[in-house]
Amino acid sequence: MKMVSIKEMRDKIGDIRKNLQKKQDLLLTYNGKPIALMLPVDENDDVFSLLNLLKRYQVLSSIAKLQVESAKKGYTKVSMKEINEEIDKIRKKFVL
Repeated sequence: MKMVSIKEMRDKIGDIRKNLQKKQDLLLTYNGKPIALMLPVDENDDVFSLLNLLKRYQVLSSIAKLQVESAKKGYTKVSMKEINEEIDKIRKKFVL
């Protein structure tokens, strides 16, 4: 995966397009910090399903981080059943 700054993106958009056409993932940065991920796609890709999977990963990753932080603080009295019930409530509100 190649890192590309906002400035570089403005100055070298043609090179970035070529990298994407070569199926190279790009990480867009601002002041050295990641702000976006660019993935190559073509007309045969189901981009909405891909986006859905990426959003699902973000949610699951956030849940895992919260679980680790909670365990470090000693908040381990919540059962997996209760956690799953909360997740189900959120899923009903948002389509993932």
